[in-house]
Amino acid sequence: MRSLVALSLALGGCSLLPHQDIPCAQTELCEPFGPGGPGNPIPTAFVLGQPNDHTTWYTTGLSSPTAVALTPSGQLLVADKGNDRVLLWNTLPQTNNQPPDISLGTIDPSTAPPGGSSIDYNSQVPSPIRLTTDGIRLVVVTEAYDYQIFWKSFPTQSLGHYSLVYTNDAQALAANGWKVGSPLLAANRLYLTDRDHSRVLIWDPTPANGNTSANSVLGQTNLTSGMVNGGNALPGPTSLKNPDGSPSTDGTRLFVTDTGNHRLLIWNALPTAMNATADVVLGQTDFASGAPNRGQPMARIDSLNQPQGSAAAMNRLAVADTGNNRVLLWSTIPSTVDTPANVVLGQPSATSSAANTPTLSGSSMDSPRSVATDGTHIVVADSDNHRVLIWNDWPTVNGTAASVVLGQFTPTTRNVRGVTASATRFAAPTGLAQAGNKLVVVDKDAHRVLIYRGLPLSAAAQPELVLGQPSFNAQLPMNPSASQFFFPSSASSDGTALAVADTNNHRVLIWKTLPTANQQPADIVLGQATMITNKSGGGASGLNSPGGVFMGGGRLYVADTSNHRVLIWKTLPAQDQLPDIVLGQGSFTSVMQNRGLGKVAKDTLSAPQTVFADDKSIYVSDTGNNRILIWNTLDPQVGQAADLVLGQSNFDTGAGPGSINETALSYPLGLAVAKGRMYAVDLDFSRVVYWNAVPTLINKPFDGYLGQPMLNSGDRNAGGISLKTLSGPTGILVTEAGIYIADTGNHRVIALPPLP
Repeated sequence: MRSLVALSLALGGCSLLPHQDIPCAQTELCEPFGPGGPGNPIPTAFVLGQPNDHTTWYTTGLSSPTAVALTPSGQLLVADKGNDRVLLWNTLPQTNNQPPDISLGTIDPSTAPPGGSSIDYNSQVPSPIRLTTDGIRLVVVTEAYDYQIFWKSFPTQSLGHYSLVYTNDAQALAANGWKVGSPLLAANRLYLTDRDHSRVLIWDPTPANGNTSANSVLGQTNLTSGMVNGGNALPGPTSLKNPDGSPSTDGTRLFVTDTGNHRLLIWNALPTAMNATADVVLGQTDFASGAPNRGQPMARIDSLNQPQGSAAAMNRLAVADTGNNRVLLWSTIPSTVDTPANVVLGQPSATSSAANTPTLSGSSMDSPRSVATDGTHIVVADSDNHRVLIWNDWPTVNGTAASVVLGQFTPTTRNVRGVTASATRFAAPTGLAQAGNKLVVVDKDAHRVLIYRGLPLSAAAQPELVLGQPSFNAQLPMNPSASQFFFPSSASSDGTALAVADTNNHRVLIWKTLPTANQQPADIVLGQATMITNKSGGGASGLNSPGGVFMGGGRLYVADTSNHRVLIWKTLPAQDQLPDIVLGQGSFTSVMQNRGLGKVAKDTLSAPQTVFADDKSIYVSDTGNNRILIWNTLDPQVGQAADLVLGQSNFDTGAGPGSINETALSYPLGLAVAKGRMYAVDLDFSRVVYWNAVPTLINKPFDGYLGQPMLNSGDRNAGGISLKTLSGPTGILVTEAGIYIADTGNHRVIALPPLP
């Protein structure tokens, strides 16, 4: 699914012909935009927050890298999960932020990943989480569809077509099914940890065709069992508990991170027998123990906490000790149980375990999920710092700093895709609002809200205030307080007050009057008992990852996303007060997806992200159900059913679209209604769709679209990044002066003249 009236036309000065329901073709003449609204209309299209080096964001930036691997010839592979690609360096990088040579999953390293719900099973790599290579073949496991991708010959170019997709029934406990797998190629065999079934599957030989059944298994007595620790109360030398991360080998031995038992198991010879017994355990005193950090309050040099990766070479061993935010090194591979490590990386000492201790640097880590080594070099996927760290020599001192950092411009930043926020650069704009004559931009990944003095009329406009950070150049999340955010998503104002959905702090902050100073503290908090707490909650007083907030008509609306509901306050809260109405649930105590019914209905919600209201209706992006619901009243009863659905043919379905057409929506987000026209952001297809009048019929086709060159196009930046394209947009604001779109994937806000 991709788009209807083209942004390429709009940005070229064209719009829909008057009263025409079919979008203009690119080859046709379109009437120009009208003169705009009163005052100072936007004279032409422009962008805010986009520097000239926008391709750097994709060329060198990383987003939650989860796996690393080295080939025998020294090539480096990185699973760049958040960017839907696998990056390849033909030689191990020697300089910070060195660009990769190849990108698997995109056209080249500078290109954004494609969007939409339609996957090209020849070349796309949606959310890669684990990978393995023997230098000849490459295997990648993706999270999005939980399948394995094989390259039977090692890829040598970007977007290289893979030769085999190994699908599985993730819910079936069988020899060809797994749930969250991590692969290893070794001795012409494929080993795959099956996390949710507490086992390691073995294919001998490596499968040549999809859906081939495994021959053997570790951690279970047969290929149809999947019990934690084999059904025993305590772990043992043949049992596993939710092993995560790829197994590893030094060519002789097998190493498996038994994540749920907080240990590493070693088989002294690559096992092929059913339920083979491990020879060595590390991280615990014996095979029968399984507590994190041995049950002690502090980490130790001989303890582990949720390890998720290991690597061995030249009789040396490295383990990604994820829960302790570190990597442990053994200078000699242990042959006896409970051998302590020799060196710790990512922490200044063996007993410290907090993320980025004492501060973010080349010596700290945050949730490393994979490690690779050739016995000399060490490579770590420092996942939550959005970077990869490389040591050029085997460290012998605790806390040794990395030699090279990939994914960030400096060792002291941890920005998604390496984007550094400033007054003129956004990290990830998601929410837009008008506050009087001011523009409010929620820059989610920079944990801040920017306020412009007026509605920007050119790319030169700069914000006058920043909330959530002490300056325009700061972007680190901080402890919850009245003046700090943690991944805020949206904002709204009635011209006097300002509300912000502080999503990851599970709250909504309200300023009674528009802020006048940088990092001004909020006056009211909803969803938390105090300004310094951030626990998710339910009931009438709790919130769970609220994604949307809207002020209008003297009321406050909140899309309480992970509680699968919308909350309504009939009067703007003057203090921490309870809501009056809940939609999507039968009561304030219910927080289940689609009311826990296991099916979609006209009165259910699944992860609603946006709520909007005009003078007569309430509009909700029911994002998880790929639809928009409309209530034709401002005073619904608790749990009242919606009156209209868009994006689905009826109220009883919430499936993703099967094709791109003029009715389908895939992950709808931002909403707006202005001058009788309704707008919706269609994130997966990187477009904004609109109806020339608010629909009154179920699943009414939209009349126009922005961001795509044609209806059946839905890729991010289709045809290349430009003023005519969008990449994962999330928010929209329609004013008399013009239309502002949060083009999140391109780290910018696009401003368009108003439609006539």
